[in-house]
Amino acid sequence: DRPTSKIGTVSGTTISFAAGVQAANVSSNYNAIVDVVGTAKFVSFFYDANGQGKAAVGTISGTSITFGSVVQFSSSIVQAMGATFDTLNNVVVLFYAKFSGGYKAYTVPATVSGTSITFGTETSIGESGDGIEYNTDYQVNYDSNANRIIYCWSNYPEAGTSVNQIGTR
Repeated sequence: DRPTSKIGTVSGTTISFAAGVQAANVSSNYNAIVDVVGTAKFVSFFYDANGQGKAAVGTISGTSITFGSVVQFSSSIVQAMGATFDTLNNVVVLFYAKFSGGYKAYTVPATVSGTSITFGTETSIGESGDGIEYNTDYQVNYDSNANRIIYCWSNYPEAGTSVNQIGTR
């Protein structure tokens, strides 16, 4: 359950992995990870022992990973995260379930600089008051042809029902 990353090296049809490196020593599942396109960086998203949303920038050098300082993106309880990279605007886009009178869908943009990450304004998505499943796979993807972010999740209480929301910036 620890937010751990490993470098995989592909040779022909086989892959070998280096040792895992933890972004933080916390028990956390429903995590997300995203590549910062065009750099040797990625961002690991997870929650701490209190359920608060956190992130750390990882830097890849050969088969080694180092993490920058952990940064909080939400003081509320969060779970079920997904992330993508907007190549037009060079920002990370995080999508997650946040506890706010029940779990609701939220998104926040972030900018990576060196080993640090800075978050923009958090925005709720979906219909006002919609409850969502917090323990399902959250999917978010950037469509570079239309410059749109596409969010997919399961609605609550109809677990397993696909609900889609398209967000644009």
